[in-house]
Amino acid sequence: MSGIKRGGIMFLLIVIGLLAFAAMSWMVFTWHGAKMDRRYDTLADARAGGLFQQGWLPDALPPSARSIRTSNNLDLNLSFGGFEMAVADADAFFARLDAPAPAEAPFERWPGVLKDYAERGYSVHYYRQDGNMWAFFCIAQAGHCDYLMWSTRSDLERLRERGSAEEGRI
Repeated sequence: MSGIKRGGIMFLLIVIGLLAFAAMSWMVFTWHGAKMDRRYDTLADARAGGLFQQGWLPDALPPSARSIRTSNNLDLNLSFGGFEMAVADADAFFARLDAPAPAEAPFERWPGVLKDYAERGYSVHYYRQDGNMWAFFCIAQAGHCDYLMWSTRSDLERLRERGSAEEGRI
């Protein structure tokens, strides 16, 4: 009987070990750093929530911007999301942006992203400010834009900037 108990305990330990390994593997492969997702009903809500001061989107969105959503990776300084706007505001918004999209980005599949959006009828514009780049993928006649944001500064520049900001607080 002790052989059966010992076999059952060994089986249980193996199952627990496999579950622990699976859980750790899942955490390693799915964890991409600290994330912060936000939604704002209107441009005024986004301003009140500090979205533009935090640098996740430039304060260049059209006045009719609504249903604004952002997903921000704090560790990698990346952001993506989108918003809706009045169709009548599209041309004025695009006038604030540059085109075409940058040829290079810190994403391995960037050429494929550009091609995919173009094939689906999106125009691509970009905006650069304070060491950040935003690529806006828009369908003007639908009043819809998606965006990607990344830092164009080096890690060393960000560390120096962070150090200067902390020195100013002392």
